[in-house]
Amino acid sequence: ALVDLNTMRKRAGLSPTSYADKEDLLEKILMERSLELSMEGDNLHNLKRLQTDIGGIPWEEASYKLVFFIPEREIQVNPNLVQNDIW
Repeated sequence: ALVDLNTMRKRAGLSPTSYADKEDLLEKILMERSLELSMEGDNLHNLKRLQTDIGGIPWEEASYKLVFFIPEREIQVNPNLVQNDIW
């Protein structure tokens, strides 16, 4: 993981880094991902995968509270679709 982190840092024109502590390294990798993919909409998936609270919502509840509705036109085109319960 440290090799991958330093590869990203080198590509960004930054100096290599070294971390001995796994938790510190994971935190640094997540920060690098957050910065590199800031406008890609990837952060929500990382937070859910890592079981982190999302916008003050506990991760256990976030799985169904962050489900989007299915657009009406999609349901009209495909009658087999069922609208998500939250909506």
